[in-house]
Amino acid sequence: MHGSHTALEPRPTHQVIELYPRSPLTPLAAQRDVEVALRWLDAPADVIEAAAALVDELVTHALATAHTGVMVAVARDPDRVEIEVVDFAPRLPLTPPGVPTGQTLPLTARIAGAWGVAVDERTKRVWLTLPTAGR
Repeated sequence: MHGSHTALEPRPTHQVIELYPRSPLTPLAAQRDVEVALRWLDAPADVIEAAAALVDELVTHALATAHTGVMVAVARDPDRVEIEVVDFAPRLPLTPPGVPTGQTLPLTARIAGAWGVAVDERTKRVWLTLPTAGR
């Protein structure tokens, strides 16, 4: 494409992605991996703690409602940490009977700087950011 330049949105400088099976051990494994990745990415301690709590909650909810494995992505740039939890059920969840409800999204909204849900033909992605600037 000569003569045509498109400005790209800045992407985080470092990113870690892991795939997890549908298992009762997955939330704890994802939480621990996020903690390790964020320590490696030199994130502030309070951001690591918040990210670990949110990942545990989001992964638990995804496993209970999507009935698939999940992918967790963690990225860091100078101003924020970005986290994505992706499942492979391309629909917004209807919470099945017996699954605890009511905490995941309020907790995310209370702690995260920004968050959202995106659904495409193959996946559902819950994303959030945690600010790190000035810490």
